Amino acid sequence: MYRYEQVIHLVTAARGAEEHYTRSNNKARSEDLGMAIKNDMLVGEAWVGHPYYELIDNSTDFETKMRKLTKAVTDKLGIPHAEEWLDARSVKLKFLVTGSLGSENFPVNFRDFTVHHDYLPCFEGGPQARIRRRGRHGKWMYTHTVRKQEGGEVVETRTNISRQIYDQLFSQADRDSNVTIEKTRRCFVWNTQYYQLDIYTSPHQGLMLLETYTMVSPDQLDLPDFLTIQQNVTGNPKYSMFNLSKTEKKSQ
Repeated sequence: MYRYEQVIHLVTAARGAEEHYTRSNNKARSEDLGMAIKNDMLVGEAWVGHPYYELIDNSTDFETKMRKLTKAVTDKLGIPHAEEWLDARSVKLKFLVTGSLGSENFPVNFRDFTVHHDYLPCFEGGPQARIRRRGRHGKWMYTHTVRKQEGGEVVETRTNISRQIYDQLFSQADRDSNVTIEKTRRCFVWNTQYYQLDIYTSPHQGLMLLETYTMVSPDQLDLPDFLTIQQNVTGNPKYSMFNLSKTEKKSQ
């Protein structure tokens, strides 16, 4: 038991969020509601007494539950300033950046990653599914994401996948409605605020969008003064990644 520095127990949805417990979207779930509750209680009892055991129940919505999980980990690791971007009031802000941008005169340390997004076929009004590969120096991470409405809120489920599964899904990408998004994601910290600057290669070559999570209002946010911020485009559907990926035929 004590070889683990921290144990976090995410209580099953079967206890307190029964309406969200289903086996249809999770192959790892094999239990019915009653068995899931029983197993969850047994797991919790097994870890009672661990010096760093934390239990996160379903008294909040799913997003807040995930924030509690992440905060528990960052607190344990002693990551500074994490409380701001983990606050329940924290939202993602997006800004349109213009002008020229080089790497040699960028005034703060950064890391660039190559990112490719492809959307999979979906029904009108149904869940959106996409795959992503994100890499640096020839090493790639592959992700499958499903975005859908659940109980009045948007829920995104991200799953890391193998290269083989990625290739299989890539062959099924929706080429009639969407094209591959290719961009460089530049990650950096400015005045204790974490930012991601997406520099589009294809389509919309040269488009730059700056994103950050914060509970500070946009007019009070200390934006990087070395970037030319044209406007706040948070919530503007024109700059959603899904719409940016649409083919000319579908975007008309």
